[in-house]
Order: sequence, then structure tokens, then C-alpha cells
Amino acid sequence: MGCIGVGAAIVVVIIIVAVASGSKSNNGTAVNGSQSPGASAQRFSIGQQVKVGDSIVFTVNSFTALPAGQFEQPSPGNEFLDVNVTVQNVGTTSQTVSSALNFDLRDGTGQKYTETIYSGKTPPDGQVSVGSKLAGDLVYEVPATGSGWELHYSSDILASGEVIVTLGAPH
Repeated sequence: MGCIGVGAAIVVVIIIVAVASGSKSNNGTAVNGSQSPGASAQRFSIGQQVKVGDSIVFTVNSFTALPAGQFEQPSPGNEFLDVNVTVQNVGTTSQTVSSALNFDLRDGTGQKYTETIYSGKTPPDGQVSVGSKLAGDLVYEVPATGSGWELHYSSDILASGEVIVTLGAPH
């Protein structure tokens, strides 16, 4: 079987797993307070605790612009943005969190940005035991003229839906 055949087989397996897990959802509900208008969009605010599925409570704690560092220099016209988050496991089994797979920063046009490494900032990656929390910083290099920032979160990449936290302008 050639590379194309192997690739096609992998895609088929992913589709089958996604269809089989169709009952799973990444849609969130507010733990404290109420959800922002537009229930189908699943939009929340900074500081709001959001329960995702049966196992995760997710919170964006802050959204700030970072200065250029000794080792970090953004490209001309860009800046670093930091989203500090906490993920709490309220389920009955250990959960895995991956900053690269679970989180996604987008601007007002829908453009996605890739997480970057910034010294002194640790992303929320790893196992979260039952009853435990994992906090960390998601740092992105983005155009300084960007606006309409949102953090998208999916606790299960094979499930439908996502939680969107409206970030606004960094502080």
C-alpha cells in the first residue's frame, strides 16, 4: 500500500471514530452567571467558568499584551498576546490537555494563529487528575493591528461544537 493508500486509510478511520462519537459535544454551559447572547455560538467572557461536557471546567483568567523579551522579538508589525487559562477536571477519570490541540486563537476575521514559545510562560499541557486544576499561558505572535480576539476551546477534538471566549482588546 502506497503513501496515498495509507493516508486514505487514516482519514477513513478518523471519520469512523468521529461518527461513532457523534454523541459527544464540546458545547459549554456557564458555571457562574449566564451565557452571552447567541446560545448557538457558545460565547463566554473572561473570568467566566464554563463546564464543557462532563469532565472539564475551563476559565480564561486574563488576556494581556506581552513586551518583547530578551529572547523574544516579534516580527515587524507584530506583538505577543498572552491568554492565561485554567482547566479543572470535575470528572471521574484523568483528562489530557494539549495547548496545541485544545486551544485556538482567532481574530475578528476568523484567522487562526499558532501558539508560540515565550520564555517564562508555560502552556497548560499534560494530565489533569480528578479534582485537580492545570493553569498556564497560551502565547501567540499576532499582527499588532488585529482585533476581535477570541479563544476557541475544544476538550475533545473528535466531538462537535466548541467553546468561544470573547477576549476583546488585551490589557
